Amino acid sequence: MVSRITILIPARGEESVIVDTLEALRKTVQTPHNILVVNDRVSLSDRTAQVVRSYAKTHTNVSVVVLTRIGAQTPGFGAALRAGFARVRTPCVVVVMADLSDDAATIDRMYQKMRSRIKTHGVRVLPGVPPQEYPQGDPFLGVPLRLSPAQSSQRGGFDICSRYGWDVVGGCRYCPGGRKIGGPKLQGIFSRLLNTALFYIGFPTRDSTNAFKMYRTQAVREVPIKEESGTEASLTLLVDLYSRGARMVDIPTDWRGRKKGSPKFSILKRTIPYAKLLWKAFIISCRLLKTGLTNT
Repeated sequence: MVSRITILIPARGEESVIVDTLEALRKTVQTPHNILVVNDRVSLSDRTAQVVRSYAKTHTNVSVVVLTRIGAQTPGFGAALRAGFARVRTPCVVVVMADLSDDAATIDRMYQKMRSRIKTHGVRVLPGVPPQEYPQGDPFLGVPLRLSPAQSSQRGGFDICSRYGWDVVGGCRYCPGGRKIGGPKLQGIFSRLLNTALFYIGFPTRDSTNAFKMYRTQAVREVPIKEESGTEASLTLLVDLYSRGARMVDIPTDWRGRKKGSPKFSILKRTIPYAKLLWKAFIISCRLLKTGLTNT
C-alpha cells in the first residue's frame, strides 16, 4: 500500500523511549505511512540510531538518518527538520516528538482534515500547470481533476499552497477538546502566554508553539530552515508559511509530559528567539490585515 504520510521524529538521546514511541505509532496510526527518525547525535553515548535500526529490521516502514555533530553545543532541532523534510517522498509529513508526548491517535484525524476541504470543493490547484484534466488523478486524493485558469492562479504569491486545501493541520492543546497534561509548570505558563499573544495578534492557530503539526510536503520544502535553530524552528516555519499565505487549521489533541529521558527545552535559552518570532508574526499579521489577505 502506498504511504500517504511520513512521520518525522527528531531525536537526540532518546534511546530509552524511542521504541515506546514507535510502538504507539504502529498500533495507532491507520493511514499508510513511513516513519523517519532523524537522530541529532552530539554525544558518543547516544544510542538512538542503533535502537531504531534494530527495530527497523522487523518494521520495514521505519528508517533512521544520523546527523553526526559530536560535541556540538548548538540546538539541533532545526537541522533535524531540514534533513527530514528533504527526504520525505509522501504528500504529507507530520512532526512527532520522540518522547511520547504527542497523541498518535490525532494523526489519522489530521490526515482526514487535510483532505476534507479539497474533497468538499472537488478540485485541487496545481500551480504553474496549464488548466487541463488529469486522467491519472491527483496523487493526494486519487481522483481526476479539471482545473480552470482561475483555479490555477497563485494566491498572495504563495504558489505552493492549494487554493482549496489546508497546508497545515496543527495539533492544538488550547482549543476545546485539547489538553496539556503534566510537564514543567514554568514551561506551561510560557507556552500559554506566547500562544495567547500570537492568537490575539491575528495568527490563525491557538497553538503555534506545538511542533506536532501535519504539513503539505511541497509547502515545507519551499521554506528555509536554519540548522542551528532549536525548538523555535517549528514556530519559525509556521510564521514563514503564514507570511506566504498558507492555510492553517487546528484540531484538538492531548499532550503529555515525558515519563522517560530528560527534557531538551530550556526557557532561558529560547526566550529571545521566541520574542523575535512574536514580533515578526505581529508585523506579518499587520501586513496581511492591511492587504486584506486571510489564511482560512
